Amino acid sequence: MVELAAQKEGNTVYQKYLPALRKKYAYWMQGAGSTPRGQATRNVVVLPDGTVLNRYWNELDTPRDESYIEDVQTARKASGRPASQVYRDLRATAESGWDFSSRWFGDNQNLRTVRTTSIVPVDLNSLLFPLETTIARG
Repeated sequence: MVELAAQKEGNTVYQKYLPALRKKYAYWMQGAGSTPRGQATRNVVVLPDGTVLNRYWNELDTPRDESYIEDVQTARKASGRPASQVYRDLRATAESGWDFSSRWFGDNQNLRTVRTTSIVPVDLNSLLFPLETTIARG
């Protein structure tokens, strides 16, 4: 949107929106400078080679208010995984804005295998790249 505004209003628009762009970017990059290689912190995943990518994440590890009963039932079916991890993955899936599809499932079939926080989605990282380049223009 900033690029479209710049086409109409000129390049000064980048400076106008730079604080908001930086704030959004800071949210996604919390922990990037302190997360060791091969580990993750919040939305940040640092690969073994030092590359920083992002994932969907939610701070809470409890059932969602709007789907409490369903989340508890799903966690009960997810044998071998702590309920808190299942809840966090369910919350991260909801936060992504994408449907609860097999994309997020460990076995590609069942919600009880949801693993959203273990996935580095290409679409999310593709959306963050233009944010970075827009900040650089600013």
